Amino acid sequence: MGRGGLSAAVICTILFVATPLSRAGEGLVLRVVTPTAAKVLWEKPVRSGDRLILSHRNSVFGATVWECLRIEENRTFQLIGVRTERPAVLEYYGLEASQKDWIPLDRRFKTLKILVSPTSAFILAYLGEQLDLSTLAPEEISLEIELQSPSRNMDPNHAPVSTR
Repeated sequence: MGRGGLSAAVICTILFVATPLSRAGEGLVLRVVTPTAAKVLWEKPVRSGDRLILSHRNSVFGATVWECLRIEENRTFQLIGVRTERPAVLEYYGLEASQKDWIPLDRRFKTLKILVSPTSAFILAYLGEQLDLSTLAPEEISLEIELQSPSRNMDPNHAPVSTR
């Protein structure tokens, strides 16, 4: 792992450890679904204020991008920071190159729409668990990450549930 990847791993670990485990806003579920059939492929209980990292390979520059997102009480994701191996990728976000590891942002999304390809390498990291999104539904080209109320088939031990 290169120096940049190690820095990102250390910062991501700090973000996961620094997130308090007990706070208001319980009763949300982070879900990965197929947009066409609305089929739940994976779900995990979360709380408002929790942070997750979505990483992927930029298709133009071939560089890894890490996006730090915070879960908001109103069931939205707030993009609070971005990091990349190649400063040119920052132009996609409308940012100038910086010497900082993480560039702060404030963008909000109700749903994260992901185009999955063999080269995109989307990884969802939450509380030390890493989920390779391409393994959930190899036949799908797009997936959505959303926040919802818990379903009746949610695992009581809070483990990921696959309904495939």
